[in-house]
Amino acid sequence: MFSAFYPKEVTEGVAFDIRCSISDPSGVYDGSSGADKQGIYLIWDNDGELSESSHKAPMSLLSSRIYGIDAKIPGQSIGKQIIYQVFAYDDDCDWGRTEDRMRGVSQEQIVNILRAPKKTVLKQNYPNPFNPETWIPYELAKDTDVLIELYDLRGQLVRRLELGFQRRDRYTSREKAALWDGRNQIGERVASGIYFYVLRAGDFTATRKMAILTCVIRNT
Repeated sequence: MFSAFYPKEVTEGVAFDIRCSISDPSGVYDGSSGADKQGIYLIWDNDGELSESSHKAPMSLLSSRIYGIDAKIPGQSIGKQIIYQVFAYDDDCDWGRTEDRMRGVSQEQIVNILRAPKKTVLKQNYPNPFNPETWIPYELAKDTDVLIELYDLRGQLVRRLELGFQRRDRYTSREKAALWDGRNQIGERVASGIYFYVLRAGDFTATRKMAILTCVIRNT
């Protein structure tokens, strides 16, 4: 019923929301409950265990099967650890019945708190070589506007990824890193070859190299 929990880790001091995939949110419903008497909720705490006094927050459907909480969890300090569960309920659900309880509650999940970056860094894209898309990870040591530019071997600008204002954080996972779909500024797929990507974040600039393979040659 519950899967694809996100995130697994966050940077200290950064507020975040929790999302997960719920394949059958009506698993504990019998169809007779009104919309105001059934739903998906999150319970969370940063004291190592869940209890009656833990925080509770409703979750909303964001896209196909993906639910997220309606409010962000406040940024945490190093040494803290968020523990949480997602549960579904309705007014006819019998929480004393094992089959209802097991279908309606996820396993406990943990979010680890990472130390904030001390310097801005551009990391190697992944996968590399790639086809048709790749992620460009980086870390920001301070809040700033972020721009990524992609150039070919002749030094001609191929694509600009304007990522806007971003907070001090680690943008290294697929959920946070910049995504390039292998297309130029007008939506055409670029040719195979070597390309350079440039991160511009405030007064910081760094360049790395990547390779794209747009075709596969098979031996006959």
